[in-house]
Amino acid sequence: MVRSLFTTLLLISCAGDISVIDKSNSTEDCESSVWYLDFDGDGFGGQDAIAACDAPEGYVDNNQDCSDDNAQIHPQAVELCNNLDDDCDEQIDEDAESLTWYLDADGDGFGDPNQAIQSCDTPESFVLNSEDCNDTDGLINPQAVELCNSLDDDCDNEIDEGTDLLTWYEDSDGDLYGNPDSTMDSCDQPSGYVENFDDCDDGNASFTDNCTPAVIVTETTCSSSPYTATGPGTTQPELHLFSAYEPANSTINVHIERNTQMVVVLSSYEPVHWVVTVDPGATVNEILLNGYHSQTLSAPSSIPYQIRSYDQTSTNFGASCGYSLPYNGGGCDTNQLLAGIGFHTGLDWTSFTGCYTASEFLLP
Repeated sequence: MVRSLFTTLLLISCAGDISVIDKSNSTEDCESSVWYLDFDGDGFGGQDAIAACDAPEGYVDNNQDCSDDNAQIHPQAVELCNNLDDDCDEQIDEDAESLTWYLDADGDGFGDPNQAIQSCDTPESFVLNSEDCNDTDGLINPQAVELCNSLDDDCDNEIDEGTDLLTWYEDSDGDLYGNPDSTMDSCDQPSGYVENFDDCDDGNASFTDNCTPAVIVTETTCSSSPYTATGPGTTQPELHLFSAYEPANSTINVHIERNTQMVVVLSSYEPVHWVVTVDPGATVNEILLNGYHSQTLSAPSSIPYQIRSYDQTSTNFGASCGYSLPYNGGGCDTNQLLAGIGFHTGLDWTSFTGCYTASEFLLP
């Protein structure tokens, strides 16, 4: 065949027509071949073709690719469970390994790792992840915000991490008022703690949000003239005893002004709630409550105290009461009470103040 000075054009279409081929630079005649564009570079051509002696760059000798814009799709690809014809055999998802789907019962987009099925198609109410730690609560999932609620809201196996904990205040005397100086941070209310810090004396349930005495004692008040006596005690601490047979109401107020160290004894036959207030400068080392029936106390929490009564402890400090001196009647043996207190404390008594019926005692 004579070499032509003209360009021979061949046109090959997608249906097999001839494309334009430039043979003007050929040095000799050759048997041209049809080459197919491999646009996605997976080794398999599509339907765009040209004729040339040698394979042009980006062309291959086959047109078996059914999707030449996706290198994952060609005749040698593995069929996947993805609703595509991955291996170009005109079948979709045949022999593909199915996917694992997890039930999303609460509709939060996260599946229950314990509720799984296999399927190529998406089952209703199922998702492809298994990250939900509580599939009954749509507010609990890996993208949830951790709250202060004793729950693992964000499924990270930690509870209440990074949240603003609540501050609780100790209520050691059980009056529902908290101590501002004793706190605990927690999401839940700890036992023995409250959410307010209004207690003015957390060692005394009678003093809640107001530690000012209801009654300012200015004198010893009895149903009749008080009985007073001075004892042999001259050393420190002093020992002072206040005694009544019964209170005027249910309470006897005791106010201590005396500027010294002392032990104070409060004694009554009938049940009494004693309220003790102490001026600055007075130091009460201990309060001893004595009686036949129950005795209770409101006093500064820094002062230790003991209670002995037949109703409460089946014992007392020598006698049930003693409201005058000398007296021995009805269990109110004053000398025996003084002896019992002296034996217990190792002190000689400094003063005795007694009333049959009392509402106030003052120690100036």
